[in-house]
Amino acid sequence: MKKVEEKKVEEKKVEVQIDLDGIRNRFQRAFASDKSVGSPIWSLDSKKVFFNSSHEGSAALYSLSIPQDGSAKKLAAGSSAIVEWNRKSKKMLRIVSGVPTTVTASGSSVALTFARKFPVDMLARRRAVFDEAWATMRDRFYDPKMKGLDWQALGDRYREIAVARRDPTEFASIINRMIGELNSSHQRFTPAKRWSKTIRATGVPGWRLQPNRQSGRYRIESILPGTPAAAKELDLHIGDELISIDGEPIHAGDNLSIPLEGKVGSRVAMMIAREGQPERRIVIRPISNNVLRTLLYNDWQRQRREQVSRLSQNRLGYLHIQGMNQSSLDRFSVQLYEAGHGKEGLIIDVRENGGGWTTDLLLAALTRTPHAYTIPRAGSRGYPNDRLVAPSWTRPIAVICNQNSFSNAEIFSHAVKNLGRGALVGVQTAGGVISTGSSTLLDGSRIRVPFRGWYTIPGGVDMELNGAIPDVVVRSLPADEEQQLDRQLEATIQRLLEDLPPRRKLAF
Repeated sequence: MKKVEEKKVEEKKVEVQIDLDGIRNRFQRAFASDKSVGSPIWSLDSKKVFFNSSHEGSAALYSLSIPQDGSAKKLAAGSSAIVEWNRKSKKMLRIVSGVPTTVTASGSSVALTFARKFPVDMLARRRAVFDEAWATMRDRFYDPKMKGLDWQALGDRYREIAVARRDPTEFASIINRMIGELNSSHQRFTPAKRWSKTIRATGVPGWRLQPNRQSGRYRIESILPGTPAAAKELDLHIGDELISIDGEPIHAGDNLSIPLEGKVGSRVAMMIAREGQPERRIVIRPISNNVLRTLLYNDWQRQRREQVSRLSQNRLGYLHIQGMNQSSLDRFSVQLYEAGHGKEGLIIDVRENGGGWTTDLLLAALTRTPHAYTIPRAGSRGYPNDRLVAPSWTRPIAVICNQNSFSNAEIFSHAVKNLGRGALVGVQTAGGVISTGSSTLLDGSRIRVPFRGWYTIPGGVDMELNGAIPDVVVRSLPADEEQQLDRQLEATIQRLLEDLPPRRKLAF
């Protein structure tokens, strides 16, 4: 037999050289802001960069040619990042909703669906997930001393109890008890599970009903402006009574969610009774509870703006910051001028604000120190807004906070007080200030880990468990909401009026 000689293929060594001379001048920025851009990866030929972004409103995968010859091109929807490139097929791999999906450079996507059965030792898997969760918290928690706890001993204490739980909810409960020993906010273990995406939303007309014991029916107690029930053509009044929904008789005490289930946007016929008049039929297209919540919030804001204007004799403006996020920041930029126009002071309300990240952008608008002013021909004293990095308010302010002001809303409250920018009124904030990140574990479960602490200047006080304490403490009472009384707002109006500089006296 002839011996086959094997040819050795010599691997070509690739020498990479980086031209550092002038590299800074070759830097090119693709976006004005990178807050929504992440997970970049180069194409195989290094002529394009692919990345995830939500700069157009919703998360998607984009490509951008380098050098930049235009705007970014949207390839596929979703926030899933590219896992890797397949050099042979020249396709990217993403995991979309748990399904491997290939994406070409032009944006064509194909889901690689497959099914395979294999045995799983559930006891061993629960043990592995527990250990991964325990180790993730040990390695990433913001305090390396774990707040003085013996983390090894705590893991040993909870491990066998958790592993013995067969139900995922019970398993998660035990892990959350363990990490709860750290007594920190922004932390939670969430087990892997699949939820149904099919939701039959319940429709709501936009009224508030109360049972009428005499008639045995529901009576309209109030109607929210802007809702279907407030439409002029329906001519609904407070005191009208509901008789039926789509031919189904309705009595006081009935669950109205049942006849209105799945009716959002659909035509729903109702019979209405009014004292001294014959019964009549109306048709309503109910809205969702999400839309209703937005309308309730807008009405809540309107009431407080009117109250501030009335009690301050139109000297003060009012705005509420719903969250420390981009949408609330955009509304703030508009409302700062809308609410502050012609006012001597501004009340900023961060009650019920769950936090986010925008404190420093808000402070940029509220702490600018004027260095000059301009006067155009036939104009008045001012400053060109297009020269500012943020909308500006330099007149007096007061901030309202409460026990549900959380996270970044607390950082804002601490900052306003510590910088001396204005009075803080209300009650102590929640004391849940920490930076957090989320990690996916081997079975698809997730754990949120506080990784960065926040401390005040001056004093160096850890804001975690130490909420912002108002200059003026005003507690709301349980009956206040029913009586439509807002003690904290009234106290803030009084305090800010006291803080205003004295008005100029006109001489005649």
